[in-house]
Formats: sequence, C-alpha cells, structure tokens
Amino acid sequence: MQDYIKNLHVILKTAERCNLACSYCYFFFGGDESYFRHSPIIKYEIIQKVAEFLSDGARELGVENINIYFHGGEPLRQKKVDFDKMCEIFKERLSFFNLYLSVQTNAVLIDAEWIDLFKKHDIAVGVSIDGNKEIHDRYRVDHKGRGSYEKTKKGINLLKNEKFSNFGALTVVNNQASGQEVYHHLAHELGFNHFDFLLPDNNHNNKPNNLNEIGNFLYDAFDAFDAFDAFDAFDAF
Repeated sequence: MQDYIKNLHVILKTAERCNLACSYCYFFFGGDESYFRHSPIIKYEIIQKVAEFLSDGARELGVENINIYFHGGEPLRQKKVDFDKMCEIFKERLSFFNLYLSVQTNAVLIDAEWIDLFKKHDIAVGVSIDGNKEIHDRYRVDHKGRGSYEKTKKGINLLKNEKFSNFGALTVVNNQASGQEVYHHLAHELGFNHFDFLLPDNNHNNKPNNLNEIGNFLYDAFDAFDAFDAFDAFDAF
C-alpha cells in the first residue's frame, strides 16, 4: 500500500536581491555569487512551471495541504501587480488542495497596499527582526551600513494599525544578547504572538564554537515565559 504525503512545504525564492545587507547573511555573503547570474525577480514563466510541477506532483503523492513560503532576498521587491498575479496563479492551479501562502520579509517595504494584498490572498507574514534597536542594528543594516530597526518597526506598526493579525517574527539567535531581553521585546513591546528563533548559520566547514552561549540564550528566552505566554509564542511560524 502506498504511503501518501499529506503536507507539502515549499520555500520559493521570488527575489534574488535584497534591500538590506545583513552581515550574517549566508546567501549574499557566504562566498557563492552565482545569484548575479540569475534574474533578480522570479519570472512569469517560472511561476507557471512551478505551479504546474506542484499540481502534478501533489496529485501523484496524494497531498492534501500545500504550504508555499515566498522568500528572498527580499520578496517585497517584486512589483505588487506581479505579486498579485503570482498568487492568483498558485490559487488557480492548486485549487484542488488546501493552499496556504506565507511571505518572509524584513518589513521595510511594507505599506498599506502590500497589506491589502496580504489580506486579499490570506497571506501569513513573517517579519525578520532580531530584538531591540541595539541588537537588531548590530547586523541587520542596509547597503550604506545604516541600521534597519526603525523601518522594520514602522512596517510592524502598519500591520497592527491595519488590524492585520496573521504575522509573526523570525529572530536569529545572537549569543551576545540576552534571551530574556529579546523575548520581552518581541512579545511585550512589539506585541508578537508567534515567533521562531533561528540558529546562526553553521555547517561542517564552519562549526559553531559558541553552542553553550546559544543554549544559554534559548534557555533564558524560554525562562522568560509567564503564565500567559507559555506554549504560545514559540509556535513555529
């Protein structure tokens, strides 16, 4: 008897350029510059082929739920009209499945029109933010070396002001920061209900030498839970 895959998760890179230059970015500063040979923004024909591939493969595998995560670079560098059309293509071609769309963004480019698109297509939004201004701006800078915290916070506030609730945070662990401080800022100062901690990029050739510090950060963040936060804020986005 064939085993069927009920859930399919797809990370789709829709932009291979970014408006920020985060110093820890493994994609742009990891030594591989092949992205220079690629289109900065995903092309229409690629979107069509991806939709067809997913539709055919999902039917064959008996998939029920398809989750597509738009990533970059910065996916909001795509023109709004093209983003809208891309969502329509996926919704049309994958209409036989339960389709869930998400976007991971630094939130710098978010405006009311983007939020309207998020609402139109029921898109979950993940915001990349590492903590308060001091912590966030240590690594997450623009191409002129200027911190991006204030612009990211502006995007977050727009989401809240537009009563858009389907958003969370993705935070890279900074072993030199306090896990409790970062948790408090995300949950109680910025008002995130859902966030996920991402370990710094490491691999076989770049082995971490600060595992204890990373562990302490996560322990302190978990210890910062109170009765209202437990098992809520750490839902994977």
